[in-house]
Amino acid sequence: MAATDCVLEIVGRHDFSAKEIESITIWGPLTLLISGAMFTAVDDMYEKIRRGDETGWCWIPLLFDAKYPIAAAFVDREMTPRQYTNERIFDPLVQETLGKIRIKTRIELDRALGESLQFGAEVAVTLKDGRTFSAKTEQHKGGPGKPFDVATKLAVGADGVLTSLQQRKLVDAVRNLDQMKDVRELAALLR
Repeated sequence: MAATDCVLEIVGRHDFSAKEIESITIWGPLTLLISGAMFTAVDDMYEKIRRGDETGWCWIPLLFDAKYPIAAAFVDREMTPRQYTNERIFDPLVQETLGKIRIKTRIELDRALGESLQFGAEVAVTLKDGRTFSAKTEQHKGGPGKPFDVATKLAVGADGVLTSLQQRKLVDAVRNLDQMKDVRELAALLR
């Protein structure tokens, strides 16, 4: 999500704790407001996730939520699969930070999305001492014209699951898939 990219840029450049945050404003296209608020609009969404006794209520709706990844990224200073564990979702500081987020739209971001498939965003965070930091991006990582390194993404997602040697072998196999004689070689690396 473009807004999360902005948050990670802000926390990468500035040293402050999420405890110091007064308010967070996200600007994005209207689709961010609509799609990113559809689960937040559900009464007791977090309680449903905590209980987990209803079909579909787990961490997955938070992948589509505009606020949760922002709060988690400000608290943890990263956005990885680790942020989608119940421990992180229900961390008191993450939950407190959620209430400080406001989402707004900007017509120029809608235009950029419609005209050139640019899914941009801007994030501004104001701290309790009055300092304000912001970041803006015209396109999220992985979007058209803004590729990301898949080996790096694999390393983040496979951390604790595959060793670095297993990851390198998997990346090499995928990069050379057209030369592989038997796809079972790839399957063996994925086990």
